[in-house]
Amino acid sequence: MDIARKHDLMLFADEIYEKIVYDGRSMTNLASMTGRDVLCLTYSGLSKAYRVCGFRAGWLAITGPLERASSFIEGIKLLANMRMCANVPAQHAIQTALGGRQSIEDLLLPQGRLTAQRDLAHSTLNSIDGISCQQADGALYLFPSSTSTSSASSTTRGSFSIYWSRRRSWSATVAHSIGSNPITSGW
Repeated sequence: MDIARKHDLMLFADEIYEKIVYDGRSMTNLASMTGRDVLCLTYSGLSKAYRVCGFRAGWLAITGPLERASSFIEGIKLLANMRMCANVPAQHAIQTALGGRQSIEDLLLPQGRLTAQRDLAHSTLNSIDGISCQQADGALYLFPSSTSTSSASSTTRGSFSIYWSRRRSWSATVAHSIGSNPITSGW
């Protein structure tokens, strides 16, 4: 925020996971910290916290010195009016989702499904020799890293992808590249 303030930059805040926080933690919206002198565009939508994937419905809030960004805001409105097609059923879902009971909270309790999935993925990854992972405080992702100390590890680059599939099972894919020979395995 200080850099944005110093150089008169605008901030873009993707807050799509704002309600998915674990273990009593809280999320602070970036716009609430920028003040009246930093322009902040905050994005959110239904797909994550409201679990309405596929509706493609979201929103944008602009805070800060709006008078200094009038041309920019006019451009956003023009783009929205000319190039985007309104998803009318999803617009009705937005009002209901924001004004109704927030069922995501039950899923984030210690016995909730999202917390259980996070904990299982975390413990499973950390049980793999050479892999470590910190527990997530929020969202739906874990970022494991390789902890291997073997001589091969100096030439090994690893990338990992963890996701919850539609089949309701955890999948993890590990891709290692040793030299120019990629090796991919999944479990």
